[in-house]
Amino acid sequence: MATIASFGVVTLMGGSMNEDTSLDRFAGFGRRHPLLGLLLTISLLSLAGIPPFAGFAGKFYLFKDVLQSNVQYNLPVVIFALVNSLIAVYYYLRIIVAAYMETEQRSDASYVSIASYITIGAAAFALIVIGIYPSAFIEASRIASTHSMLLK
Repeated sequence: MATIASFGVVTLMGGSMNEDTSLDRFAGFGRRHPLLGLLLTISLLSLAGIPPFAGFAGKFYLFKDVLQSNVQYNLPVVIFALVNSLIAVYYYLRIIVAAYMETEQRSDASYVSIASYITIGAAAFALIVIGIYPSAFIEASRIASTHSMLLK
């Protein structure tokens, strides 16, 4: 969901395939497009694994289950994954800072359809709901994996 929302916003920023996609492109985006900026922020914070979004719940349960399976063997792997997650937070936050705190380089007057807002908004809403109530989704995942194992 976070990937769908973030790439959806970046696609809406789009234009031609030769368009600038550097960090400067995001300068002032949150002020020019407040709703899209909020949706992009939610998706990036989820990708970073910040609570209360789904990305945090996903990383937490993944790391917990990996450690429970074999702490001695998997601890270096989880530590490596946590360090990489922290590095990723820096890059996600750079985009958010650019969107809200940097001076905009240009003013684009692009049209965004209602369907785009609904799609990206639904993905961002799902990130919040899954992040706040992860247990229902974790249980559904366990049931699905149990049933898939029975089918084999």
